Amino acid sequence: MSADLLGDETDNRLDPEVAASAFPDIEGVDGADEKFPEIPATGEASASPVVAAPLEDTPKDDIQQFESSFPALEEPEVSTGPEISTPSFVQSDFIQQTPSNQGIAAPLFSARTSTDPEPEPVREWREKRAKEIAERDTEAEKEKDEIKLKAERAIDSFYKDYNERKEKNIAKNKEDEQEFLNKRTDALASGTTWERICDLLDIDNVGNKQLARKDLGRFKEVLTGLRKQGERAPGAGGY
Repeated sequence: MSADLLGDETDNRLDPEVAASAFPDIEGVDGADEKFPEIPATGEASASPVVAAPLEDTPKDDIQQFESSFPALEEPEVSTGPEISTPSFVQSDFIQQTPSNQGIAAPLFSARTSTDPEPEPVREWREKRAKEIAERDTEAEKEKDEIKLKAERAIDSFYKDYNERKEKNIAKNKEDEQEFLNKRTDALASGTTWERICDLLDIDNVGNKQLARKDLGRFKEVLTGLRKQGERAPGAGGY
């Protein structure tokens, strides 16, 4: 059965050259161009092919300008000069004054150990500063006590003067009151009621402006007549 499908070994139909000769090239056949004429393309296919413009060589000046404008990220390390040593006491103050923050890197200077001796000028400066502060505190406390004492004395003096003037005014008012009562008692004890009325109105004074404003001649005559009658006048005994 396999021989029927694959053919006989002597069969030339399986030879490629024999098969190719059975189908000749179209271009080689006469009249092939006439049988299959070229069909013109329409639409987008009819557009002329785009030819890319040749790239011009970039000048070296432009490249250098670009490199100068955008330098490389990896810069060579720049030398910062020789390291400067710092005294140990300055290192300690610097570390103490630096606020604690986890985002800050570790200090560049190591703290001064307790075994390092403090320089003599620094020690003298600290002692002098502590002495000046103590003196200023003492002076300020002294001034505070003096101001407080002056204020207390001023308050005591004010109240003392106030009390003295108060006592004087009270005594004077009492004297004036007693004098008024004595005068009133003496006035009531002397003469009759009409005599006291005439003395109060001062009718004997010719220059009295109050009596001169109106015609009070008749009123004066009545009062004068009652006064002359003495104890016999009606109402002379008072109340």
